[in-house]
Amino acid sequence: MQMKKLAQHRMPTIYDHFEFPQVEFAEYPKWVKSAADGKQIIVYNSREEKEIMDEAPKDFVTSGKTIVEKDEHTLLLERAKSLGLETHHKMGLARLRDMVKEAEFNFNA
Repeated sequence: MQMKKLAQHRMPTIYDHFEFPQVEFAEYPKWVKSAADGKQIIVYNSREEKEIMDEAPKDFVTSGKTIVEKDEHTLLLERAKSLGLETHHKMGLARLRDMVKEAEFNFNA
């Protein structure tokens, strides 16, 4: 048994008689964020992009293919864990600073 095709009702639009040019995707040139200083730079090929992405400063940690900046929050979380404090990744900077400061004071006392 063959199924009947449903009628497709299409309203005319102003674009029916327009001729659109074919769009061709080009990956380069494109903007990339420099790993060294965070500035936006235009690169023209994959070699330039790789060079820009491989310039990691000393305060960055490379983990596999990703580059992660260790910010103050991450450093405070690591310090708190090393002091044996129970922390949560959503704790604010002020609270973490106070916890670490108090723990270091008690540890040194």
